Amino acid sequence: MAYVKYESEPGETKEALNESVKYDGRLDAFVIDGSGSNFDEKIIPREKVYEIQMDNRSSIENRD
Repeated sequence: MAYVKYESEPGETKEALNESVKYDGRLDAFVIDGSGSNFDEKIIPREKVYEIQMDNRSSIENRD
């Protein structure tokens, strides 16, 4: 399970809780699988991601 906090539109922050979040180096973005959710797959550019927590690991914060 992964938690992602990201900027969806300028000034608007959203949160997602999902089974599958992957980083795609070719896109320089995180990909959230939408299966089993009320949204399609989301591709979020790395610079728009504020925080990610995966499983029981510590959170990763974007400090740029």
